[in-house]
Amino acid sequence: MRDGIKGLLNFFGFLGGYLVFYDYLGRDLPWITILVDEKTMSMLSNYLTIFGVLLTVFTSLVLPNKIPVPVSKFSYFSGTLVIIACLLVTYSLINGLNLSIAINGLAILGLTGSLFRTINTYMN
Repeated sequence: MRDGIKGLLNFFGFLGGYLVFYDYLGRDLPWITILVDEKTMSMLSNYLTIFGVLLTVFTSLVLPNKIPVPVSKFSYFSGTLVIIACLLVTYSLINGLNLSIAINGLAILGLTGSLFRTINTYMN
């Protein structure tokens, strides 16, 4: 299972790198944009960001740490709020709203939560 998760994360990282490459060079190198248009790439980017945030919250709340650290009740509360926010933003995207600022905010929340877990695990 661990190798499967690592493979998924590597693929996810590759997609993130491709999206950066696409956004920076796609306008100058037309062969990059032949297969997929910008609107599709924008939507893909939004959904992958939400998926990444959900995956981050899931791993921090459900998967056990090898180094036991106390998890505050606030972590479960805030994690649940982030999951609800992801679902609301996804629902809004499906209904045609462009919420790129909210999606970036979710990404920052996910990164922050992951960094808190890292700090709690290795800096106790």
